[in-house]
Amino acid sequence: MRKVFACLLLSIFFFLFEVCVMSDLTIAGVNGYLLFAFLGVVIVSLGRKYAYCVSMFFGICLYCSVQSLGLLDLVMYPVCALLASLPFADRSEKKREQRALDGKSGDDLPAPFRILFSCAMMCAIYHTVCIAYSFLSNSVFTIGHIARALLSILYTEGLTVIIMFPCRAALGIYAQRRRLKKMDREMEKNRLKEQSGEAGKED
Repeated sequence: MRKVFACLLLSIFFFLFEVCVMSDLTIAGVNGYLLFAFLGVVIVSLGRKYAYCVSMFFGICLYCSVQSLGLLDLVMYPVCALLASLPFADRSEKKREQRALDGKSGDDLPAPFRILFSCAMMCAIYHTVCIAYSFLSNSVFTIGHIARALLSILYTEGLTVIIMFPCRAALGIYAQRRRLKKMDREMEKNRLKEQSGEAGKED
């Protein structure tokens, strides 16, 4: 329940920040996508279900509050989140074991790298669709479109680096990791005690 509440508060905060502030924080006239940055954190930290719910929340709120946005933005946020969650969301223990049996590495990449990669993938998909849509609408396509898209991706990656660690802490990821490590240490101590007790009985 704590994760749900924290995720909801962060989603509302980043949505309001995106709508009210990010339009004034441009680099060479290019916006960063704070919502994609947060979605990357959610995908890796909480999994696909949370990412899908948050992306739907962002899409619906943007569609309702920003008049210049159309149905494309309503659909693109969930689609981008689902596609990015396929390779970068945490695998279950069953999937890791299956990959190990298949001779593949069962370990995930470190979480910060997966967050950055998932964010870059979502931005790339979004910009590709927008460029294709504008091209099909008989707009003039220039190399400047690609340059602006790349700058936007780099800007969004920078935003991701800034927010990923505070967001993961607020979502309780690090506290959960500490609890698991503490449980592992206690289980190891109990196992050693049992082994020493059995060895004493044999003597």
